Amino acid sequence: MTRNKSKFPNFLMKYGWIILAVLLIYSTFAFFDMVQPFNQDYCKFSNQVKCIDLTYDNNQIQFALRNSGDYDYTDTKIILNNEESNTLELAEKEVCIYSINYNSSRVIKGILTFSYINSESGLRHQEKGKFKLIPR
Repeated sequence: MTRNKSKFPNFLMKYGWIILAVLLIYSTFAFFDMVQPFNQDYCKFSNQVKCIDLTYDNNQIQFALRNSGDYDYTDTKIILNNEESNTLELAEKEVCIYSINYNSSRVIKGILTFSYINSESGLRHQEKGKFKLIPR
């Protein structure tokens, strides 16, 4: 009779450290932003350009980007699978909305290219970013 009562504590003593190790590894990855939530939209660029929000409505993906750099950007646009967004001026610490036409009913996931001209130097730059969007 006492043998049946001791099965659960024996299981915890035997496999509990494995469960703790897996949880510790996952939380370390989550802390360093190496894993993404399963059912959540996300958008990432570099430290110079921050993606604040993104939505999908009427076959258009809209990205809200903030210029976190120390200078203005001119002739800015987002490129996704050879589709270009509207071209805007993005002043220092300003937020702009970029729109790209895209028709999908499934999860949209991919690599974005943010193209801009540095207003101080006049040179064109491109930064890669990634995103995941679940149409609702």
